[in-house]
Amino acid sequence: MFYRKKNNILFFQVIRKVDKNRVLLDSDEPVSQLHKCAFEFKSGPSSSSSNLLYLCLAGDRIVGIAGKPCPNERFRVDINDSACWTIISTDKAEYTWFEARGPVSHPITPVPVARHIVVCI
Repeated sequence: MFYRKKNNILFFQVIRKVDKNRVLLDSDEPVSQLHKCAFEFKSGPSSSSSNLLYLCLAGDRIVGIAGKPCPNERFRVDINDSACWTIISTDKAEYTWFEARGPVSHPITPVPVARHIVVCI
């Protein structure tokens, strides 16, 4: 049911497209930025069976919540709003540097040295 690596557990999941808090089980379209989606737990990487359990944020905990099959639409499952996720883009740049506390006795290497710079305008 899950993949264990050291002390972390990673459940097998399928990303499902969501429209108006309904999971579209028969959709084969890709999801992209600003699309709503749900993460459906699977019992294995090649399992075709679904238990309609979705990743949900409850307070500060991440849990699984059961979806309810729609009675009048065969390939639709109603889910709670907390199980709907929106795909967004993010950008993160992280820089670190070493600030010496005075002169150093040995050169800090490897340090790139620019010997010639050409500026094209």
